[in-house]
Amino acid sequence: VEKWRDFTGGGGGLILEDDTANENPKCKGEFLKDDEIISPIPLSKGPSMFAIKLFSHQDTVDMIEQTRAFCDDDEQVHCVLSGIPYDYWEQYTTIYGTLYETSGVAIAIGFVVAVLFLFVKIYLEPLHNHSVHQILAGSLAGGFIIAITCLISVITVIGLSSLAEVNLTAFSVMSYVLSIGFAVEYSVHVTHRWLTAPSELESAKDRVGYSMSFLFLPTFMSFISSTIGVVCLAFTDFEFNRVFFFRPLLIVMFVTYFYGCYSLPVLLSTLNARFLRLGQQSRVGVSDSDGKGDHELGEE
Repeated sequence: VEKWRDFTGGGGGLILEDDTANENPKCKGEFLKDDEIISPIPLSKGPSMFAIKLFSHQDTVDMIEQTRAFCDDDEQVHCVLSGIPYDYWEQYTTIYGTLYETSGVAIAIGFVVAVLFLFVKIYLEPLHNHSVHQILAGSLAGGFIIAITCLISVITVIGLSSLAEVNLTAFSVMSYVLSIGFAVEYSVHVTHRWLTAPSELESAKDRVGYSMSFLFLPTFMSFISSTIGVVCLAFTDFEFNRVFFFRPLLIVMFVTYFYGCYSLPVLLSTLNARFLRLGQQSRVGVSDSDGKGDHELGEE
């Protein structure tokens, strides 16, 4: 190793002892590159590797996996591959796991937030005549329905984005996860209004009609305003922004609005379970009933 170092002109990637270099007799203050080498050598840097024809994300991922099979994954060869292809592009070797994990966590958080929102809103309703257990059961069922809506939304967004030639990257994953937030925003209000529809509306279909008669315009205006903001990204000069943000986010806007305000009401119209009816009796109906009773009593 000492003789090899003389020909290569220095220490290279070897680990050297501190303060062991000798002073150059021909130039005071300059030190020779003859430091003592730590032996046995615990760590060294090997030759460079050149990769060619890497035209896509998948080409780079294949290169990383194929080369690591001969180094990092070989228990008999103690080496680690490093450099730009490995330090930066390594994220793409685990991108599917990252997508599944972040989406799962986001849906779980959306479920918890939805259940808390529904429970607190219904429990704090004045004059409600439902027990805590009934409200909790209805809130859990509503949260589960919302979580299913989120799952379907994110799967659809990923599929349509792939058809729109959006590669699966850390940036596109962020856009995909945003679909869960929009899905919760639409579906939690529709579900809450449906759960708390007046008790006189016994049919699930009638309760959906009651809910959407109030929420259709607000949700539509929310969809329009959000979509206008996303469309502005189409006029950027950077192709990167158009591919990884404009395309998936535009898909997110349409998919989440469709599932939250069209598909979800269709699903709710088929659910006639008694524990999902957490509305109050109409005050108008109570007043009419009381008036009628007083009138009949006066006649008697």
